[in-house]
Amino acid sequence: MYIGNGVSSMVEQPFSAVTETVPTYVLSPPQAMQAIRVTGRMTGKLDGDYMTICEKEIYRQQDCENGTYGPDCNKTCHCVEGHCDAITGTCGTWCKRDWRGAACNETCADGSYGTNCSLSCSAFCRNNRPCHHINGTCIEGCADGYDFSTDKTCNTPCGHRRYGRDCSSICSEYCHNKQTCHHINGTCPNGCGDGYDFNRDKTCNATCKNRKFGKNCSMDCNCDECHHINGSCAIFKQQCDTGFKMDKDICQPCERRRFGPNCANECHCEQCHNVNGSCDLYTNNCDGGFRLNNGLCKPCGQRQYGQNCSTECHCERCHIVNGSCALYSSDCDMGYRMENDLCIENIEASSKPYSSSTGAIGGVVTADVAVTIVIIAAVVCYKRRRMNNNGNNRDFFNDIAMCSPTASQSAFKSEQQPNLKTD
Repeated sequence: MYIGNGVSSMVEQPFSAVTETVPTYVLSPPQAMQAIRVTGRMTGKLDGDYMTICEKEIYRQQDCENGTYGPDCNKTCHCVEGHCDAITGTCGTWCKRDWRGAACNETCADGSYGTNCSLSCSAFCRNNRPCHHINGTCIEGCADGYDFSTDKTCNTPCGHRRYGRDCSSICSEYCHNKQTCHHINGTCPNGCGDGYDFNRDKTCNATCKNRKFGKNCSMDCNCDECHHINGSCAIFKQQCDTGFKMDKDICQPCERRRFGPNCANECHCEQCHNVNGSCDLYTNNCDGGFRLNNGLCKPCGQRQYGQNCSTECHCERCHIVNGSCALYSSDCDMGYRMENDLCIENIEASSKPYSSSTGAIGGVVTADVAVTIVIIAAVVCYKRRRMNNNGNNRDFFNDIAMCSPTASQSAFKSEQQPNLKTD
């Protein structure tokens, strides 16, 4: 016996069982056959008349239920209506939704689903896995930023102020102007509000650090620690840096003409550096009574005053601004006299051959010589009177009173004469 799906492809098969008159062949497992050929052969007799009658009986399996086909009806077809071919499964009508192929038993290719596989799976199925070929459901859920709880096809982004895996994360409340964040990674679209560092954390949950505060953390605290939003140093009981002073809880730069710790120092120019007091960064002019020295306006030295310390005062020490000497001493240099607290040149004294002080010294010496002469004359007169009165005691002062200037001079001369006569 020869069987096959076509005359050209028939294969000889032995009978499964043979009786005296009926041979039988059973296909196991059952399978579809399109052609069967049975041939006879003489055996045991070499001559004589004989007659062969051949009758073929072919039995097939019972009809498959609707939606199945093939041997033992073990294959499925998805026709819109009616049976499919029992052997091939071919549908005489269209396929049901989401099926394709002649027997309507082929699913959609990966990435498509629905009627005639005309719909595309979401690009946001988790791990890029294909969706279900019938309803488009993402088998493993949605990628970050898409809400599986409200849309199994994963085409719906997270709702308001939600982001991330299963939309389980909440956007920061510190996004600029409290805008909602990106539904996938939580990034604030227009940066952070004051006091939050967008450079360190795009989700705006990181406060300013490293002595910074305010918008984009761009402002300096000017103290070791301040409030990240308003810059208050007082809230942490901090001292201001050198060159700054507490003003309404914030460390502000020193005002003009002030510098140093707590702005306690005064610089003597119109504007100076608030930390070190340097004036030459802004001007080359110091106040009167000061001059630039290594960038700082320093007081005039001794015996100098005025603008840039260019004027000399004529006393040991004077006021650096107005040159007043009277504040420190009443004595002026030689050739100068005090007038309106200033030592000015004594023009009258300088026009005479001798100074006033020299004349005064000479007058004192002359007076001392005159007094000495008078005393000598009085003593001589007194001795002479005693000699003339033979030793009578008299009051000393009365004797002197009785001596006239002329008599005294005569007595002085007479005392000198005996010495001259002895020559």
